[in-house]
Amino acid sequence: MAKRHEKHPFDDSAEGLLDWMGSPQGQLSIEASDTLWGRMENVQVDPRQRELIWPRAQRLSLEQSVARLHQEYPRFPRERIESFLISWLEHYAPDSYSQEQLEELDRLIDPWVDGYEPHPKPEK
Repeated sequence: MAKRHEKHPFDDSAEGLLDWMGSPQGQLSIEASDTLWGRMENVQVDPRQRELIWPRAQRLSLEQSVARLHQEYPRFPRERIESFLISWLEHYAPDSYSQEQLEELDRLIDPWVDGYEPHPKPEK
């Protein structure tokens, strides 16, 4: 069940952020985040192999995961998908993990994310 917030998390933010959120670009970014967040619900991480484990045990690299999601959601800019997945990885923390396991996870994920080369933007 979705959590209900008494107050929107951006209510106290700068006016510029609110303007951006109301723009078509901001709305698309919010839609992308909401959609992608739902898609990550059953995804796990193998940080040693640097793979995302999708439902039905399909293992994909970060680049392959970005490509897959971009193919499914071509309206979402590839850079937005990359940014979302990197942020999701940086915050990945299964509830069942001990503090020691979370520290090991961070130790493995940090160099993975730091070494990721974003897909270059196509030239116009």
